[in-house]
Amino acid sequence: MAGSDVPLLGSNIPVKVPCQQGQPSAIKLSFIQFEDGSTWGDDQANQQIMAARAAVQDYLTRIRLAYASGDVAKANALIDEKVYVNSAGKPVHSAQLALVQKHLQDARSNDPQGNGAAVLQEIDSRLTAAKAHAAWATAH
Repeated sequence: MAGSDVPLLGSNIPVKVPCQQGQPSAIKLSFIQFEDGSTWGDDQANQQIMAARAAVQDYLTRIRLAYASGDVAKANALIDEKVYVNSAGKPVHSAQLALVQKHLQDARSNDPQGNGAAVLQEIDSRLTAAKAHAAWATAH
């Protein structure tokens, strides 16, 4: 496995690229969003990524509201949904959403109190980061 560093919002995230000696490798870059909010690349990829981000924020907000209203069963049902249906009634299929869902399931499993505190902390962390990123991108 070879690796390289990819800058992402001021941090470096190692990217592992599996390679077999003597075999050609290729990576296709279809979309980039720069720190200033500008983008480069395929318009369809841009639309898919932006839609996935909006779906994740909708998903996290709906779970947060369920916990806030005391409906832990509804929050848990949203966390465990196989196909997420957004607040507009449309099914959403996204690798990003599936990854966030897995993180929420892990947080719930590791919650010693079982009251959703760990899930809420994960949600708040993600929503805070999204708001900070949006504010930063708007200001620059």
